[in-house]
Amino acid sequence: MATYVCDSSAVVKRYVRETGTVWVLSLTDPGAGHTLYVVGITGVEVVSALTRQTRRGALDSTAAATALAQFRHDWAHQYQTIGGCTVKCVTGYLQCGQSCRRMR
Repeated sequence: MATYVCDSSAVVKRYVRETGTVWVLSLTDPGAGHTLYVVGITGVEVVSALTRQTRRGALDSTAAATALAQFRHDWAHQYQTIGGCTVKCVTGYLQCGQSCRRMR
């Protein structure tokens, strides 16, 4: 088990097939037992990215609705939100994550 801080571009890969999707699916699989942190704004950014993908035709409306529903479920049940953070706070979490990876 590990701890990851995920940005919105990584989170989107969980719901839209693109380069990196297989890796993201492996680390976000609930069975892997990893702790996943996101910054609060990630929710808005992911919904925006999925909406853009739909407008561009990369996702049809059914796939977009499914992706959004799954994201909302995962947001409520799997991601740990780092709330009320400043840039300094998020930078601190990222540095901690880098240090933890070096120790493994």
